Amino acid sequence: MRWWEAFALAVIIILLPPQQPLILPNSTGPRQVLLSPGYMLATPIKVQLNGTYIEINISSSNVINAYVVSSSNYSQYFLPAYTASLFRWSGTSILAQVGPLTHGYYYLVIYNPGTQNAFVILNVWTEPVNIYKIRSSQPAPIGIADYGVANYSGSLSPYVESFNKIIGYASIKALNATSNVYVLKGVTTSLQLNVMFVTNGSQENVYWLQDVALFNTNTHTVFFEDSIWNSDGIGAQISPSISGNGRSYGDYYAYIYGPEGYSLPLNLALLINSRSEGGTVQISFGYQVNGQRAVWYDNVSFQEPGLLNAYMEVNGYGYTPAGNFYDAELVFGGPANGGETYINKINASLKLEYLGQSGPFLPKQLYGFGSDTAETLYGAGTFVMNGTAYVLPGQPSFEPLYEATPPPFSATVSLPSVEVEYADLPLHIYSRTTGGLAPYTFIIIVNGTRVATLNTYTGVINETIYLNPLPAGTYNVTVISKDSAGSESFSTFQVHVVETLMTQLFNGPIGLITSIALAAVGLIIYLISNSLKRNNLYQWYLIT
Repeated sequence: MRWWEAFALAVIIILLPPQQPLILPNSTGPRQVLLSPGYMLATPIKVQLNGTYIEINISSSNVINAYVVSSSNYSQYFLPAYTASLFRWSGTSILAQVGPLTHGYYYLVIYNPGTQNAFVILNVWTEPVNIYKIRSSQPAPIGIADYGVANYSGSLSPYVESFNKIIGYASIKALNATSNVYVLKGVTTSLQLNVMFVTNGSQENVYWLQDVALFNTNTHTVFFEDSIWNSDGIGAQISPSISGNGRSYGDYYAYIYGPEGYSLPLNLALLINSRSEGGTVQISFGYQVNGQRAVWYDNVSFQEPGLLNAYMEVNGYGYTPAGNFYDAELVFGGPANGGETYINKINASLKLEYLGQSGPFLPKQLYGFGSDTAETLYGAGTFVMNGTAYVLPGQPSFEPLYEATPPPFSATVSLPSVEVEYADLPLHIYSRTTGGLAPYTFIIIVNGTRVATLNTYTGVINETIYLNPLPAGTYNVTVISKDSAGSESFSTFQVHVVETLMTQLFNGPIGLITSIALAAVGLIIYLISNSLKRNNLYQWYLIT
């Protein structure tokens, strides 16, 4: 930097109005800030998945203004009214939920408009999906559903599962239903296997897959129907390259197969298999009756530009771009077209199974109702007996079918650098947890004093913590990793603080003289500026 550029920068820093933002680290958890009059602070918040909500809890000693803005609308220079803000508020206390949001960075901006310091306690975090967003009472699809949200003694914890094959097993001993919606051949009820499918290529796309058995319980005949819906947003179209036994209808593809006769008791398995090769996605829909050979009645393929991978997904952290759950459902419902049905008789046990790269596995948590499908019913509920889920006549419960058991908790913590400079003392901390119950808390302690607390649902911390300068020497840093069930893990490090030559100079006599000189130069320029304004010379100077 040339000397006159350094001089100009020093003058700007001295004369800068008191409205520059204090940028807090990108993290979640309680923090305390003393905000001077006319100052603002900004907290970046990373939303990893579409549909995530930001939870805000603020208390302040004086009235403050708060805004939530997208990264594209954020300004480091305070704007009196963030007209493009997603949320705005003024007062001394707040408890709010902002969302659903698409993935990306957002900023919580807090501004002190008063004449006194504001002592602000701030807590910001993101939340998993609300499983009762769509259904919480009859009519509803009834059966078993995995929303990616585990219930551990009343505490909810999101998780993600990816797999390439899903099987829905149903052992049906009794089934009779009445519907006032007439569809194909008098169908009265349906059993649906529904799951979200994600492709990653030149962009991420989300599809909703359905493998459905359509029952006419009066004639004991069954049709099979598959469909693929584009869940990238309202009105999103299905790929024009899609091919199979069926046809596309704008935003979805569908095919109907059958009918076939059936008798009770009936052991039925609905099957969806997926694979990707090159730039092509292939999805197969099938069924299996009474243990006989599986029938793959439709094999669908379509092109995805730049395809890298494709998989079915259960994800409790957010919603699809169209606002649906990333869930897996095996549920009874109405016949079709969003219709309702009334269950006269039913006795069916249900089971979901996934097949991933490491083999078959079961859902971590099940609920007794579905949400993504529009077909619903009255007169039945899901009940668990001896570890098996049954759909029987009665009133449904919308509570979890059972409490999940969290896997053992462990945490790996590392400090990439154990030698830091006196000037700003940054500590870069990386941690990854396995098992346990989210949300997770990370407490950073330096020589017995807590200096930071971070919270996350994802179990991954990759943060830089800025501390007040410390004298040169060796310090003990302890990171306590905790899950919400009370399990803890301790990691201890030694960090060496060193003084650079520049630090030594600026903290000695030369630093004091330099500071006084810069302040004097700034004052002189300020006085000259005012003099020019009084003599009407300032405006003339700017024009020429």
